[in-house]
Amino acid sequence: MEYYTFIRKNPFIVIFMKPANLIIDLLRTYKDKGLDVKKIMETGLLFNFSENLIRVSLSRLVSKGVIEKQQRGIYRLSQAAHPINDFTEMWRLGEERCRPWLNNKWICIHSPSLLSKKCLWVLSVTGFRQVREKFWIRPDNLQFENHSMGEFLHEMGLTKDIVKVSDATLDIDTAQSWFKLFDMDQMEQDYSEMDAKLKASQTRLSALPLKAAKRESFHLGGEAIALLATDPQIPTEYHASKTRPVLWKTLQSYDLYGREIWSLSPESQALSIPTQGLLPTAN
Repeated sequence: MEYYTFIRKNPFIVIFMKPANLIIDLLRTYKDKGLDVKKIMETGLLFNFSENLIRVSLSRLVSKGVIEKQQRGIYRLSQAAHPINDFTEMWRLGEERCRPWLNNKWICIHSPSLLSKKCLWVLSVTGFRQVREKFWIRPDNLQFENHSMGEFLHEMGLTKDIVKVSDATLDIDTAQSWFKLFDMDQMEQDYSEMDAKLKASQTRLSALPLKAAKRESFHLGGEAIALLATDPQIPTEYHASKTRPVLWKTLQSYDLYGREIWSLSPESQALSIPTQGLLPTAN
């Protein structure tokens, strides 16, 4: 099976190109508007998935509660997938995703038992890292509209038995162990390389056949969105990125261009570039 891995070799972000993921990623871009099955199948054919395979995948996703029928022949994501979709869309906030890191406070997570793959995924993509056995931390510098960090983590899938402590103070060695897990020079290079790829692609897309342009914007635009959406948001007081804001501006432009490519009709215009692999519910 063909697969893609990216985002600084994060072991919890492995992107499998399979029908269920494609369907979820496509429906994510249309939110509550939903999309009719004919358009879903047409998109599946772009990636060499047969109509029968798409129908079977749709049926399985409905039975799992991942997607739902909005009306006859129209599908959309279920309510259970909305928090993760909201998390993905936070890339649009750019540097406003963070607030000042006051008094070096941390959020700490302790699990009394082994974490499930879903819980590990939630912690990893939100910037938590394990620094001791059953102990995960991240700086308390993220802000969520109408949510606390704990509420948002639980909505994304973190189980209720996990102990969360906010506004925590850590000793210097423990705090530094989180920062040491990130290669900040490599991160800057990743941002710069993705920025160059997006700019080159946007120049090239207009000359490509529509199907090829859709495939390229799906893969590359989705990869760029995932890179920003799952960024650990290292406090600017510790490291102020110079290249991430540049990438964010480039991606805004690429996203607008990608929406035009993926606009199937005025009534079903994409709200975002389809973003591969960020929703774990098909695995």
